[in-house]
Amino acid sequence: MQYGAWQIDRPLTLTLTSGSTGAPKAVVHGARQHLASAAGLIKRLPFTGVHAPQGTDRWLLSLPLYHVSGLAIVWRWLFAGAELGIYPCRGEHLVSALKRVTHASLVPTQIYRVLPELKDNTEPRRLAHVLLGGAAIPTALTQDAEAMGIACWCGYGMTETASTVTLKRADGLDDVGAPLPYRDVRIRDDGEIVHRGETLALGYWQAGSLHPLDAEQGLASRDLGRWEAQQTLSVLRLVGRLDNQFICGGENVQPEAIEAHLQSLKGVTQAMVVPIRDSEFGHRPLAIVQCASLFRPEYWPSIVPHWHRISAPYTIFVGRIRNKTA
Repeated sequence: MQYGAWQIDRPLTLTLTSGSTGAPKAVVHGARQHLASAAGLIKRLPFTGVHAPQGTDRWLLSLPLYHVSGLAIVWRWLFAGAELGIYPCRGEHLVSALKRVTHASLVPTQIYRVLPELKDNTEPRRLAHVLLGGAAIPTALTQDAEAMGIACWCGYGMTETASTVTLKRADGLDDVGAPLPYRDVRIRDDGEIVHRGETLALGYWQAGSLHPLDAEQGLASRDLGRWEAQQTLSVLRLVGRLDNQFICGGENVQPEAIEAHLQSLKGVTQAMVVPIRDSEFGHRPLAIVQCASLFRPEYWPSIVPHWHRISAPYTIFVGRIRNKTA
């Protein structure tokens, strides 16, 4: 039997993504992009293969392969020559699966639920590294995991970039870390993040053919960010989505900036800011706040100066979502 020559740049995988538009697209990657993604991440997050003197690591495949985060686990396993754990396997519970692997990719809700059971010392546990994503990561949660010897990692990525672009050890700060090797992250004058580098997708599959991305021009992500100096590194801080920005009294308003400040207040568990039409200012922000108790007046001195730095007309309407038990 004759086999074709290995073609590292040949279209290999299609991964569906809707981005923020709701219009589904099939992102095309070749082996080169997936291998570069794996190689860059492993340079910063230790994941060793069969030739490592301390033993072979094992990453739990607990995410679906139709998402790029799940697909990336497979390529890390292949690149490192390590082991792959499958979940669910024969009806196994997640906690049991986590105890027999060294690495896992989880969302914060998952690790929040499994940590109490992982503290059980009656069974041996190998879990040493968790890559978190998909939602905001509470500092108390990562501190609890770190106290158990589980290193927590977080970052930022896109389907088009073959998963993770920036990475850091969770430290309670709200940046998303520094770019990994083989990635090229630029920020335009308007704050939009542009992705280039070896992990950038070949393009989109539409109507039976490949519509390539311009590797030199890169992919405009619609994400807004800025660089910040942190020790010897420049780390990326996400500001919000360009799609979410609105104008209030002539000022550009980024809802995520207000949400982040509201969520930093004691007792506030969740905040969402949306624009509402206003005859004088064009739009004004409406903040919907979920908190354990009434939104107290003493919060306002900290909110108003913060909002004033974002936009001059700083009127905020605040409603409260009451818990069913309240």
